[in-house]
Amino acid sequence: MKRIFFLSIVFLFLFNIVYSLNEFTIMETENITIVPEVFDPDNDNIKINFSSPIDNKGFWQTNYGDAGIYNITIKVSDGLDVVVENVLLNVLRKEEAPVITKVDPNTESLDIKEGDIINFLVEASDLNKDILNYTWYLNGEFVSDTKQIRFKPGFKDNGDYDLKVEITDGKTVVSRSWDISVQDVDRAPEFFPIEQKKIRENEYVEVNLSAIDRDDDLVSFSAENLPEGAVLLDNKFSWNPDFDAVKKESFIDSVLDKFHILEKTFKIRFFAHSKSLNSSQVLFLTVASVNRPPRFVSLGDIFVKEGESFEIVPNATDPDGDKLNYKFSGWINSPVYQTNFDDSGEHVVIVTVTDGEFYVSKNLTVKVENMNQKPFLKQVKSISAKEDEDVRIKVEADDADFDDISFSLDEESSKKGMIIKYNTLKWIPDFDTAKRNESPKEIKFKVTASDGSLSDVQESFIKVEDVNREPEISSVNPSEYFFTYPNKAIAFEVSAEDLDKDKLQYTWNTGFMQTYKGAPKLKMKFSSLGKKKITVVVSDGEIKKEFTWNVHVINPPKKPKMVSIK
Repeated sequence: MKRIFFLSIVFLFLFNIVYSLNEFTIMETENITIVPEVFDPDNDNIKINFSSPIDNKGFWQTNYGDAGIYNITIKVSDGLDVVVENVLLNVLRKEEAPVITKVDPNTESLDIKEGDIINFLVEASDLNKDILNYTWYLNGEFVSDTKQIRFKPGFKDNGDYDLKVEITDGKTVVSRSWDISVQDVDRAPEFFPIEQKKIRENEYVEVNLSAIDRDDDLVSFSAENLPEGAVLLDNKFSWNPDFDAVKKESFIDSVLDKFHILEKTFKIRFFAHSKSLNSSQVLFLTVASVNRPPRFVSLGDIFVKEGESFEIVPNATDPDGDKLNYKFSGWINSPVYQTNFDDSGEHVVIVTVTDGEFYVSKNLTVKVENMNQKPFLKQVKSISAKEDEDVRIKVEADDADFDDISFSLDEESSKKGMIIKYNTLKWIPDFDTAKRNESPKEIKFKVTASDGSLSDVQESFIKVEDVNREPEISSVNPSEYFFTYPNKAIAFEVSAEDLDKDKLQYTWNTGFMQTYKGAPKLKMKFSSLGKKKITVVVSDGEIKKEFTWNVHVINPPKKPKMVSIK
């Protein structure tokens, strides 16, 4: 029987020949050549086969990512007999840092204006084919974990900024930074449109101009083509056109005036100024002509006692000089009257004057032994409310003389912000009205109803209940997502505040059934690998606010070991 004998196996790597029995160690990116020396007693042709990843010539060029242990089988055959030899090849990992391959923009110092946009893009590769993590910081604050971000400063963000991106494969970190200077941009004020107006002669008109400056610059107003008698004071335009505002300047105007449709439109341009910029709006104000009727010069009330006589002497004029006639209606229908003892009270006489086309009436009050009576203020309700709640209480009063009634509050209540508008008391108690953990605070107020001379006063109250505001977490350290190693001390810290100045409690949850109560800081170590969650709950005793850290505990990188080869 034929036999094949292996004399030796020669391994070539790093351009050296090494003789070994069955185990070899090399680094990624190195190559190896296996050269078997075979003896056949019959001098037959020998065929040699190598298992993957060795090629048919016994050669393999390793690359990044090929780290591992390979069991290589070498088969030698003369066509009849086969001899097998196993070799163990250990390829060690060759650690390489990530490499930044693309940066946009590639300029380290950038000047932009408020409102402009810059897109930042960074790409990197890793020879070890590790997963790369991107972290962006703006002035040291975390902003993104993507490959690209958009930087868009607002119109109040002028100043200098430091933008930095860090790229890590979990073992090494590379970074790129930009210095960004944001220049201030002045903007013209935004002038809100003005609603067009249509009025009649002798009708008062008022227009409030409104504009804002996004840069918080002071805004002032001016106007051109103001009509005679019109006034612009601060942001308020006002005008009360007289009866000569619309004049008959042509034959057509006279015809239009005869049918009472004559009018004139005034074009007034207003300007809103801030610094050196301005914007404008146009008010088209149409004034309709008014045909002037007769008018009373004087027609005062008459005060008499029962049994006395009186005479109504009306005094009226007509701007056109027309002849005037009078008539009387209502309580009496003549200008002279003798009162009797049954006429006690107030009586209305309607005095009408006419120029033949227009009829103008005016009420004349005849008061017979009139006694003024004070108004009667109805019961003002006492209610309960919470801080920052819109409080509304209806106030009502009666007056036997049917006088106009006005309502007012005591000075102390007004200082608290209470007002009465449209017969309704309105107030929104602030968050400092009531105290924490105490009974609702009783806020007293006084309402006065007056007819101009006599008044009625009532006191009531509003019970205000304290409203607890939730705590606010302002900052945490470290960031929400980060890597660490086993048994490395980590200091977790949270900064929070309570707008009600309540004492805050901190509860830390570090794992299953593991909670700790204490300070806003917690120092701990992780003994095992994997993804962990650390949660802190901030409470003022009623409302809770929580934050969770996501921690990935990984092994620290190992250094390559030198292995001797015999």
